[in-house]
Amino acid sequence: LARSKEARGAVLRAIRRHVSKYKQYYDGLTLEMSNAWQIVAQNPSLRDENKKGLDQFVLRVSRMLSKMEPEKFLVLVIPPMRFPPAEAERGFSVTDFKRLYRHVYRFSLMTYDYSSGAQRAGPNAPLSWAEMSFRELVPKSKHKSVSVKRKVLLGVNFYGMDFGLGGGQSRAIVGHEFLNLLKHTAPTIEFDAQAREHYFEYMARNDET
Repeated sequence: LARSKEARGAVLRAIRRHVSKYKQYYDGLTLEMSNAWQIVAQNPSLRDENKKGLDQFVLRVSRMLSKMEPEKFLVLVIPPMRFPPAEAERGFSVTDFKRLYRHVYRFSLMTYDYSSGAQRAGPNAPLSWAEMSFRELVPKSKHKSVSVKRKVLLGVNFYGMDFGLGGGQSRAIVGHEFLNLLKHTAPTIEFDAQAREHYFEYMARNDET
């Protein structure tokens, strides 16, 4: 999608056909492209070109939706900060935000899954990281702008993560699973003051923690 104009055109036509057919059921469209920017970040030699390709695709979708009767809104799902601030341009960055700001109704910033895939137990959505993801995304001159803040939706996870021994084999757990663990293992719940999250350790019957 990032490299191919043909692929972007084909996807755009498919979106147009679907939304036009069912437009009475839509107020707008949520475009999930967080993984696309993550993949682009892994290819330094073509990063700038590919990021522009993704931005252009989003702009085309936005313009297509804005021309519909009635006008449809575009919500864009974007990845959180995964790099040091000095390397922020590797992912979806303030540069992309500036390009798309006036064309996207809301940005949905995925401020969760911080430790997923890291092969280590850790917080799911540490507060300092969520705040940094917002600060590095939005131009510094706009940090206090109410209109800009309203553009960015911070993702809130309604689940926790259960990590195996050593951090491997992680899985998401929801409310009833969490309560079941409390009931059967009676762990001590602790508070991570840095991440601003609660956690506990337990020993399962199969000797996994």
